[in-house]
Formats: sequence, C-alpha cells, structure tokens
Amino acid sequence: MRNLTVLRLFEVKNECMPIPQPMPLPSSKRCLVQYARSVFKVLHLVYEELKVYSECKDSLPLLARFLHHVATCLGFPSYCDLYPADHPSLMPSSLGHTSEGGDEEEKMECEGEEEEGEGREDTHPPNLMSHLHIMLTMGAAGHVPFPLLSDVCKRTAQLVQLYALYSGGAGSIFSISSLFTSCSALAVSALTEWQQLLEKTSSPHQRVVLWIVAQGLTREDLASLPVGVALPLWDSIFHCRENPPPSDDLRLYELIGREDILKTLRTAAGDTTPLTIEAMEKDDGMKVDDEIIKLTFSKDLRVNEVKRLLNSSQPVKISLEQKPEVSDHEFIEQQELTLLTVCQRTMALPVGRGMFTLAVSKPLPTSPLSIPGVELTGRAPPKNSTVSLEHIEKPPNMVLWPQFHNGVAAGLRLSPNAMLDSTWILSNRPSPPLSTPASEDGSGPAHSRCSPQHAGLLLALGLSGHLSSLMDFELFDYLQDKHELTTVAVLLGITASRVGSMQRSIASILSIFLPPLLPFGSADMEISQTIQTAALTAMGLLYLGSGNRHLSEVMLREIAHVPGPELEFADDRESYSLSAGIALGMTTLGRGGDLPGMGDLRLVERLAVLILGGPKSQMLTGAAPNCPSHLILEPEVVNTHVTSPAATVALGLMYLKTNDSSVASRLDAPSTLYELDHIRPDFFILRMASRGLIMWSDVQPTQEWIDNHIPGNSSETCVPIQ
Repeated sequence: MRNLTVLRLFEVKNECMPIPQPMPLPSSKRCLVQYARSVFKVLHLVYEELKVYSECKDSLPLLARFLHHVATCLGFPSYCDLYPADHPSLMPSSLGHTSEGGDEEEKMECEGEEEEGEGREDTHPPNLMSHLHIMLTMGAAGHVPFPLLSDVCKRTAQLVQLYALYSGGAGSIFSISSLFTSCSALAVSALTEWQQLLEKTSSPHQRVVLWIVAQGLTREDLASLPVGVALPLWDSIFHCRENPPPSDDLRLYELIGREDILKTLRTAAGDTTPLTIEAMEKDDGMKVDDEIIKLTFSKDLRVNEVKRLLNSSQPVKISLEQKPEVSDHEFIEQQELTLLTVCQRTMALPVGRGMFTLAVSKPLPTSPLSIPGVELTGRAPPKNSTVSLEHIEKPPNMVLWPQFHNGVAAGLRLSPNAMLDSTWILSNRPSPPLSTPASEDGSGPAHSRCSPQHAGLLLALGLSGHLSSLMDFELFDYLQDKHELTTVAVLLGITASRVGSMQRSIASILSIFLPPLLPFGSADMEISQTIQTAALTAMGLLYLGSGNRHLSEVMLREIAHVPGPELEFADDRESYSLSAGIALGMTTLGRGGDLPGMGDLRLVERLAVLILGGPKSQMLTGAAPNCPSHLILEPEVVNTHVTSPAATVALGLMYLKTNDSSVASRLDAPSTLYELDHIRPDFFILRMASRGLIMWSDVQPTQEWIDNHIPGNSSETCVPIQ
C-alpha cells in the first residue's frame, strides 16, 4: 500500500512530481487512521471522475452512500454535505439510521488521531462540476488548482485542460500543469509535438480542437460526456468547421466533420481508405465492441464466424457445374432456382443479426443510421458473373417482410439509453424521390417517404422506448401516408413504448383502425386485415394487466368473429383471431379470477368452448350478419381451427403464474391415443405451453416431469431422452 498522503495541495509548475516509494505500515491499528483520510480523498476524486461518465450514473449513488458513511466516521462535515446535495436520498432523514455503536467508536478513534495526524483538511471538498463552472465564468486564472490523481483520473485532467483552453486562460501549454495539484504532472515530452501548434493560433476554439486530437478523444468519447459538460467542446468543434486549425492530422478533420479536406489529404498521401460515409454504405450491421468480445471468447474465432454467417449484405456464391446435355438457358434457370432456395436463408438472417447486435450502439444525434441491405443476388465462379432472379417465377412481394425485419434488426442495435429524439427519427426518414406516381385519390405522391426498412426501424424504436418522443401530429403524419407496414409499425411501436399506460390519446388512434371499437353508425373505412390485426395486439399492449371489462368483452367476441356479408375477415381469419386472443390475455395478464365486475362474462367457460369446441351461441360469436347469403358456410358448432389457438393463448396469459389447477385441468393432455388423434399437433403444443404458464411453479427440468406430460400410452412408442 502506497502512502497516499501525497495528495496534499501544492502547486506544480513545469516539472513532474516524483511518485513516492512504498512505506511500511505501522503495526498499530489506530495508526491506520491517517491513511484512511488519504484513501477517502482518493476515492472522492474517483467519485468526481465518474460524474463525467454517463454510463456510470447508476453506480454513483452506491459510491456516494459509502463515501458519505466514511466521511461521517472521519468527521468531515463538508464532505457530508456534498454527497446529499448530489443525491438527496442520502439526507439523514432518508438513511434510516444514525451513527451509533461501532460508528461512534470509529469516529472517536479518528478524532483521537487528529492531533497526531495531518488534520482534517476539510474546508473545500473538490467538486469537478463547480470547478469547471468557475473556469467558464472567471477564467483559468480565477480558481485554485484542482487535485489530480495521475494515471487514474485521466478524464478529469482532460476536461480541466480543455476548459482552460476554452476560457483563454492558458497562454502556453506548459501553464496547464499549474491547473492541478498532482503526484505526477503532465509529461513535457508528450507536449512538445503540440506546443508549436497551440502557440501559433490564438483562437480558443482551435486550441480546444487541437488538444482534443492530441489527447486521442473522438466524437464517441464526447458523446459519452454529460450534455452540459460537453457543450463547450461541441461549440469549439462547430466553430472550427468553417475555420479549421492548421494541421495535417486526419483525426482532426474526422472530428470536425470535414470529409472534403479528409479526402483531399488521403488522396495526396495515396491512402485509399474509404471515408466514414462510404464505410457506412458498406456496413454489415454487426459492429460490436471487439475488445470485450476478445476477452469473452479468447480461445477461438466463433464471433467472426457468427458475423460471416449473419452477413446479408454480400452476394452469395452459386457453385453449379454445367453438364454437357444442359443448354445455357436451362443452366441459367438452374442457377436462379438455386439462388431462390439460398435466398430463403438470406431473408431470415436479419432476425439473427438483431439478436446478435442487440443494444450495442449509441449513435450521435447528428449521425444517420446505416441499415445494411438484404442482397438477393449471387456470384457464379469462375467469371464471378452476377446471378439474379429475373428469368424464373418468384412469390409476389417476396422481399417486403424481409426488408421490414432488416429495419427492425438495424433499430435493435440502438441502445435504450441512447439520446434519440423526434428530430433524429424524422431525419432518418427516407427522402421522397424527385418524381413519384400520384396516389389513387390524386392527393399527392403515394408512399413517397415510406419504405419497409424504415417501418421496421420505427417498430424497433418503439420496442426500445424511443418512439415515445414523437408528438401526436408527427404520428398522424406517418399514418396519413396509408403505407401498410408503416402503419403496423407505428401502432405497435407507440404502444410498446407506453405499455400498460392506458393513454386515451393513443387508444383513440388505435380505435380508428378497429371497427369493433367504433361507435354504431360510424362511416365505413377500408382498413386492411393486417392493420386491424396489429391494432388488436397494440390495444392489448396499451391496456396490459388493466382488466378492462369493455375491452375484454370485445376481444372475446372478436376471437370467434365470422365473415361478414362482403366477406370481411375471410382472409387470414386465424391471425386476426390469434391477435384478439393475445390482446385478451394481455389485458387480463396474470389477473385470473381477480377481475372485479367481470364474473358475469364467464371468461373461463367461454374460452373452454372456443378451445375444445361446442355449439354456437349469440354470446360466443359476433353479431349476426345482415345478409343470409354467404360463400363461406359456417357450421353450427365453433370452428376450433380458428378459435382454439387464440383462446388457448388467452387462457394461459390470463392465469399466468397463478398455479390454478382447476383452470389448468382444461388444458390437460389427452389420456388415450384415440383422443390424441383428434387434436392437431400444433394445438397440442400450445395447450401444453399454456398449461406450463398457468402451473409455473410446477415446471421442472426433469425427465419425470416430461414423462408425466406425454399423452396416453404414447410413451411406449416415444424415444427416451438421454
């Protein structure tokens, strides 16, 4: 343990203070008190250092509580007042205890050693934020030196230096060393390279930018600082964009955003390294912290292999050998058929990439988001010719949903802690083309600023909570484009960012797209089945766990909704019914029988009929259609092919973790093979999953638990799990 009493305040001008050698500690326990004061002051400097790291803000209260306790024991009243000022939860009334017993004994020991020790030295505790404020208002000369712990509090030293240059108080770079009291001043050898540049310019802004580059700081480092602390530094960078300081360092022009000068310097130097903007266009969407990855997986290259497998922005290799009896036209068709098969894998890669890069990026408010492409072309060796899907029949709108998923994956890269507002979201909206076809109603360009990828980005922003920054009129601006995927993303995104809030304004927006929630006699609107399905799920998210009676009754009715006279709900009935079941389950999530005022709805009995089947009744289905003529003939019993999955999911979510055996018994596995033959396999899986949700505490990772849930006598024909 080093003697930390070197933190005594004194001026350091133009030389380095030698680091003291280790000293043997006295054997007496009471003599450690003098070192406790020094250790405490060192920890306080570390506490001040952590203030300028945005990612450490959650750890500061814990360190402040510890230091407040130590300051109380050592008898430092000024420090005791400082920590509650930063964290009001540390006020004496909120601590819940007073210093008694052992604390009093420790405090008496400290006071007993005060006469022999170095004194309390407690007049002005170091406060970095106050120090920087004084430097801005009074200049670098109007303050006392700030204590610096060399090689530990580097960010503190950098900020004090930069603020001194910004305030114009440091005439020479060597005078910066007088800004601190330190056990090791700045190394003169490291400053000689920048001394001449700093002395050639008299602009404080240029000096700040030059010193930022000299310290190796980047735009990402500045973005990690608190907004108020970084504002003067961004101000200097903004001023230097029009008048850059004299330097041939490429990092300087990257810092101020002058790609034109950067390209000129690279061309003159023969450097063909692509610019940042060009690199963004070739971004594969899998930029992660490689340093941490190397520490986690240091024995192999599995991460590089994962990146290679999930890369969807490069053409795939199509290796086929043309046989003599195959003509060129047939061979091209074979290549395209092979490419179509490989494209099924390529279109699924964004889902995996979204999981791999979840919340790893914190973009700057001024930087656009790079979305990697989904490349559906191939390369055929040996000439590396391009293979595309031009001569074969392919599914319509094949790339629509893959592009949507690609946008979701790109948006999931953004950290929920990133500072993204509505301005950033709207700035990443696709620009309208120069000439766009008019919409069907002649009102203007159709979907001029909408794309599947941007729609996916909106959904991802909603999942991470950033979409809540959009105002109502900005939401309507998205919705009025009548772009199906954008509407789906906005409805799900705004409710995902406001889960369980029951906000009336959002509920009103959702009701526009749900005819069952509109008042009787409302004007009919042409709303696609996909949008209505998304609106049902969004309504469940908005009213999560609320137990709303009206919404529960409507969702129960929509599970068994029959097609109308104009064949409404005839397409994708299963998805619409399943969304209604999910919405019902989320509205009553985990409430089970604890739903006041809803006993007359008999939810469990009615859901059981929808799961297992039974005769229809007016209570189970929607209103009878006006026209008796139908192309779809509904039987007199419940169509379980449509209603069973929805009702099963709704029942499982409603009784989540309630361990209600009476409800779970309705989802038991069949006891005979005959009964098992009358259940679709996917329905059986859903029932077992929902039963596990209800009997949550009974689920065990054992062979016995699995055997008990194998239906009937089928265990005799099952392969045992090893």
